[in-house]
Amino acid sequence: GTFLGLVPQSALLGAEEAATARDLARPALTLPPGAPMSDVAQVLGTGHQAAVPILDGGRLAGVITRSDLIAALLHQIGLR
Repeated sequence: GTFLGLVPQSALLGAEEAATARDLARPALTLPPGAPMSDVAQVLGTGHQAAVPILDGGRLAGVITRSDLIAALLHQIGLR
């Protein structure tokens, strides 16, 4: 399949029953595998997305959320 974008919670709450993911998906900033955590922080820091899709050759390889980023930073500074 092809990555279409992220479906924001607000779109789900106002969606009609017949709506599909294709109808609700919004474009999203994505990163490749191996992107530095500073890039992830920049994308999440904008506040426009709650998660960063990781695409490898156009295919979804994973998703990094804000809580994932915080956990990684806590681990880096030795608090986890």
